[in-house]
Amino acid sequence: MLSRLVSILFFLLFCSCTHSVHFSHMSDILPGKQKGARYINVEAQRNVILSFVFNNDFVEDARQKLMAACPGHEITGINTKYITSHGFASYTDKIRIRALCLD
Repeated sequence: MLSRLVSILFFLLFCSCTHSVHFSHMSDILPGKQKGARYINVEAQRNVILSFVFNNDFVEDARQKLMAACPGHEITGINTKYITSHGFASYTDKIRIRALCLD
């Protein structure tokens, strides 16, 4: 019975994952210009395995995707979330951006 309990505890401790939101920021919305606006969503991420980082430009990638999703138009109401998902010996940082593209 004790070995089964230890096995379950070991499994839960080393095979579980967690998620955390580090911050969520909302920018100003330009007054009176929401008519005809559309929402755009972008996401970028980086994976870190055993403290080895493979992409340090993931925030810039998210910004470039945001600009490409609304070319030549004004962007307002930007909601940025920085999220980390933890796994066994690794984690993933994510930037999620939702904004209004004013046409």
